[in-house]
Amino acid sequence: MVQNSKAKALNEFELVVYSSLVESELSQYLPETMKLMTFSIGIDPVNLLVLQARLAAVEMEKVA
Repeated sequence: MVQNSKAKALNEFELVVYSSLVESELSQYLPETMKLMTFSIGIDPVNLLVLQARLAAVEMEKVA
């Protein structure tokens, strides 16, 4: 399994997961030779509120 801070193309990996928790759950089922990248995003509460407001606005435009 590969975890590297350097940017690599996604096509270099056989599997991309979104958190280390998912990685640890899957690791028991995956072969050691499989190239795995863990992708995680941290969103602070203020940015999350902005994102939620923008998504709500998009939803309102769909309905109108």
